[in-house]
Amino acid sequence: MPIKIRQNEFLRNILMLMGGTSLAQVIPIALQPLLRRLFEPELFGIYSLYLSYVSVVVVISTLKWDMAIVIQKDDKKAMNITAVALLTSLVMNTIILICGIIFYDPILGLLKFPEAYGWWVLFVPLSAWLLSSYQVLNYWLVRKKAFFIISTNKIIRRSAEGIVQSGFGFIKYGPGMMIGDLVGNFANVMAGIFQSSRKGLSLREISLPAMRKVAAEESAFPKYQALPALLTTISIALPVIIVNKYFGVLETSYFDLTRMVLLVPATLIATAVSQVMFQKLSERINTRKHIAGLLLKTSAVLGGIALIIILIMYFLGPFLFGFVFDESYRVSGEYARLLSVAFMLPFIVSPISMTLTALKKLKILAAWQIIYFAVMIGLLYGNFNNIDKFFVVFTIVNVVAYAIYWLVSIFLAMQHDKSLKKIN
Repeated sequence: MPIKIRQNEFLRNILMLMGGTSLAQVIPIALQPLLRRLFEPELFGIYSLYLSYVSVVVVISTLKWDMAIVIQKDDKKAMNITAVALLTSLVMNTIILICGIIFYDPILGLLKFPEAYGWWVLFVPLSAWLLSSYQVLNYWLVRKKAFFIISTNKIIRRSAEGIVQSGFGFIKYGPGMMIGDLVGNFANVMAGIFQSSRKGLSLREISLPAMRKVAAEESAFPKYQALPALLTTISIALPVIIVNKYFGVLETSYFDLTRMVLLVPATLIATAVSQVMFQKLSERINTRKHIAGLLLKTSAVLGGIALIIILIMYFLGPFLFGFVFDESYRVSGEYARLLSVAFMLPFIVSPISMTLTALKKLKILAAWQIIYFAVMIGLLYGNFNNIDKFFVVFTIVNVVAYAIYWLVSIFLAMQHDKSLKKIN
């Protein structure tokens, strides 16, 4: 490793986490050509809907208590807020499961889930509980700067998921896609529990009075972040729901592959950078150091990576999708041409937007999330008769929304830096 990288802890942590994330994401993408030949195309549209609903439930599972773990100055408080988040996830998903059983038929109709696979919906809370529980443990590992361990966990999850899905694919058992997701999340949680305990997370330091106290101190997170974060996650899931609503399961399958190749890796890498950025910003803010320069440099690097991907998709998208997956999936490459800009913007902006959480500007963050959700809901009722038209409108919305998001984040960072100069 070059000397400059070894000496720069922030860059080293980002590269470590990005490397592990990229390697972990290679596994499901590398398996796509095989899985797309083993399973019917429509099944991937159904699986995409299932994952969209899981992502929505995950974001409300902890009521965003997990976001308070990293910013604590004291480890004992961090342990107790970790316990609050884990307990909240268990309670929330139990309630959702009970509601799913009682209101099974109305929920199935509301979600527009294919009736033959309707029983998958009952496993959404289980998947969400496993995934959200690991996310809580992951924030403890972020707090401890255990980025190599986090990278390893991503590989463990994707490997377990891929092995199970491939095995069921060979026997042509469609629900194996969903079962693979559950097995991958379970393996992730088991690894997270073991590694978090080795990094100092101890039950001996956790008590109900301490949990109540720290929950009260950090009550702004469920108040101002739980609902807006839910709305943002629904906004991210809405394109899949809109495509399914207006253009059917087969087009959803083609769109799902575009998202798998473009959005999922970009989101995972952006999440990896966000985790390192969140830890670094919290540290610099707590020690009264400047942050704007760090954000601008990170934006430039991520923007350069995004530009390369956009150009590749524009000139080679249809060819690459047809060559790697199957000629019938060239249409996914055409979609990639239209959507690469929309999918790359969150990749650039998400790590920068951690500034709002680190500075506890939760009301501003909530305002952006609510407005973005309102606009995306408007698209749901856009009555699109052409899928290309929907993708163009979606791209325009993302460009405007994320440009504002980035500008607000940079402005607040500069305001923070100016306040330090006045004190000095």
